[in-house]
Amino acid sequence: ISPQKAGKKLKVMACRQRNFVKTRMYQIVSEIIVLAKQYYCTIVIEDLKNLRKRKTEWTKRSRKIVNRIPYHLFRFIIEAKSKLHRLYLMAVNPKHTSQQCNRCGHTSKGNWKHYNLFQCQKCGFTLNRDRNASVNICDRASDALHELVAQFSVATGAVNLLPRSYEPVSS
Repeated sequence: ISPQKAGKKLKVMACRQRNFVKTRMYQIVSEIIVLAKQYYCTIVIEDLKNLRKRKTEWTKRSRKIVNRIPYHLFRFIIEAKSKLHRLYLMAVNPKHTSQQCNRCGHTSKGNWKHYNLFQCQKCGFTLNRDRNASVNICDRASDALHELVAQFSVATGAVNLLPRSYEPVSS
């Protein structure tokens, strides 16, 4: 195979892979939207920023894995679809979500026993690390929603106290 033909084949393969990833992202977001509508849920994601790493920050293998994932595309698709279907999308601070115990609140890097296992050094609670992080994300979103509701109820409290004209219902 000549170098020109090999280059063309690589471009075709890269385009197919890009299309596959994009299609699969839309399928995943559609499944999330269906579940959120079915259970009347708020969609909560981590507010991930500055994920791309430089040569001096991580090993080549780690950078390759993380830099390949199209987080921005996923966020763009889920924001667009949630607006289209009138669903509330909330982004929470991702800081220490997988290091914090969802039972006692203790935060430490030592809470990671293995790649998939979370074990709190303080209370001994053991759980899958991803499950622990998802519970922490849910708790943060719940706290933020409660604050939002409290602010809204205080702001509209004075409006609710305004006198209204009462008209009896004729029967």
